[in-house]
Formats: sequence, structure tokens, C-alpha cells
Amino acid sequence: MPLRPLIIPFLVLGFLAACQTEDAGAPDIRPVEGKECKAADYDVWIGQHVDSLGVEAGRKLRIIPPGTMVTKDYWPDRVNVVLDDKGVVTRVWCG
Repeated sequence: MPLRPLIIPFLVLGFLAACQTEDAGAPDIRPVEGKECKAADYDVWIGQHVDSLGVEAGRKLRIIPPGTMVTKDYWPDRVNVVLDDKGVVTRVWCG
């Protein structure tokens, strides 16, 4: 079988692969200006019931009830809130 017909498709694929940037599929995780999470600002939530929290509109907030699996992705402007079995906040952290 002659290899000549296969050379052009492989060259085209090689050129296309060279044009792709390294982080083409990586999400942009930079926080919105002025929206960085500051966990210390939310320490007042610890001990309060989740229904009584005053949540800002547009804030990235992840409520984590007991036994809930969470991803390890890091979002610098997201607030994570861990609840006990009664819905009371036990921990707050950023990410």
C-alpha cells in the first residue's frame, strides 16, 4: 500500500495540533473583581440555622449538608458552608 495518500492527512493534523494552546480547555477561575471570598467575613454564620443566613445576590455559595459529596475544584470567589444534621452551620471556608 503506498504511503503517499496518508502523508497529507497526517501533516494537516500535525499543523492543527500545533495551533492549539496548552490550556484551551481550562476554565478561567479568576474571581470577579471585588468578589473574592473572605472566609472570616462569614464566621458569624457558624452556629446559625441555614434558613436564617442573609445571602448576597450573585454570591457563589455551596451549601453542604451532612453526607454530601463535593468536588475538589477551587473557585476563589465561592463560599462553602457545611451544615450539621439539623441545618446549623458548622464550618465556612473559601474555594
